[in-house]
Amino acid sequence: MTTAADMTVAAGTFGLVAAMGWALLAVWRDASRDPALPPILRAFARLQVDAHRFDGEIEMRQLAEAMRRCAFCRRKAECRAELERADGRGFLRFCPNAEFFARNAPH
Repeated sequence: MTTAADMTVAAGTFGLVAAMGWALLAVWRDASRDPALPPILRAFARLQVDAHRFDGEIEMRQLAEAMRRCAFCRRKAECRAELERADGRGFLRFCPNAEFFARNAPH
């Protein structure tokens, strides 16, 4: 009986890992098809974030995480449109990096 239970657990685990891998592959494929630079670079300029302030290890890690969030965000087209508007701050309503910008943009 334990062999059947072990096989069931193994099959379920394999299925879960396969599904997660498939989802990750789909996200990576979407991100790699986008030839434009991530909108975070335009957001830095719009919000006057000085990229040179990220010189320590912790700051560089936070910057890398913010870049990753932007690269894999599914709302890049909407973000770019918001950044082109006159005030250019509407993207902060839905940006996964809004908290990052709140900490690092001059007030």
